[in-house]
Amino acid sequence: GVSPGSAYPFAKNLQEEGVIFRNLKVVEKGFLLEEKLLKALTSCKYPSRNSKENVSDIIAQISANKVGEKELLNIIEIYSLPVVKAYMTYLKDYVEVKTRSFISKLPKDTYFFEDSLDDGSKIVLKITKMKDELSMDFSGSAPVNPNSLNANKSIVQSCIIYCLRCLLKEDI
Repeated sequence: GVSPGSAYPFAKNLQEEGVIFRNLKVVEKGFLLEEKLLKALTSCKYPSRNSKENVSDIIAQISANKVGEKELLNIIEIYSLPVVKAYMTYLKDYVEVKTRSFISKLPKDTYFFEDSLDDGSKIVLKITKMKDELSMDFSGSAPVNPNSLNANKSIVQSCIIYCLRCLLKEDI
């Protein structure tokens, strides 16, 4: 990216934030395509400052995915795919019940929050409780910024889910 670090707040486009991989195949037949990866990291407008470290990070991510894949296939082999899918559904349902129960016990019906980003852009949030559901209204927040201090719908939803999960105070 334009500046060292993982999140340059004044980027005007994705390229200024860092190296962009467009459908880059980095593993083929179980082998890392390291030269191809290094070329992608170093041959762009804003190249990596430490491509060897980036390659190591990517190898670690690939390894973590392989472990996850191996463990998932292992439990599928032990219990069968239908049973694993059923338990995934049970877990999602259980979390929903716990979350709705938590929400229903909140003491107030409306909560307000206001803060601002590093550039002064306001974030305004009104949370309205309706029995065991919450409505999140960001009306009054700053419009889309011309820099990288924006969050798409998926990021906003993930943040809300994470905050609710932290408030549950239960092992799930």
